Amino acid sequence: MIIIDTSVAVKWIIKGEDFESQSFVLMQRHIDQKNTIMIPDLFYFEIGNTIATKTTFPTEKIKSSLEKIFDLGLESYTPNPKEVVKTTLLARQYKTSFYDMLYAVIAKEKKCKLVTADRKFIEKTKFTHVVHISEYK
Repeated sequence: MIIIDTSVAVKWIIKGEDFESQSFVLMQRHIDQKNTIMIPDLFYFEIGNTIATKTTFPTEKIKSSLEKIFDLGLESYTPNPKEVVKTTLLARQYKTSFYDMLYAVIAKEKKCKLVTADRKFIEKTKFTHVVHISEYK
C-alpha cells in the first residue's frame, strides 16, 4: 500500500505534467492490484478544487475526469481525532498546510510511503517515509 497526494493524481487528468508517466504507472499498479493506493477523504475535495481552479475544462471534461478518479476505487481513509490533532501540530511545526501534512501523517500511521510531486514539502519536512514520485520504485 502507498499513499499518494493530489500532486500525483492530478497528472492522471491534466496532460503534459512533469512525471505524468510515473503517475500512470502507480495508477496501473493499483488497477492491477499490485499496490493499493490509499487516500484521505479530503483528496476528492482537493482534486475537485484543482480542476475548478487550475483548468479550463468544459463541463463534460470535468465530469469525466472526476468519474475517472472515482472509478479507480482508491482506498479512502477517514482520519481519527488523534490523527487530526497530530496533523495540526506537525503542520504548524513544519509550516506546511494541514492538507499536505495529513497525507504524511496517514502514511506514517499506516507504515507505508507517501508518494508526492511536491518537492517543497519533502524539503521542509525531510520525512523518510515521504518520497518524490521520480524516486519511488
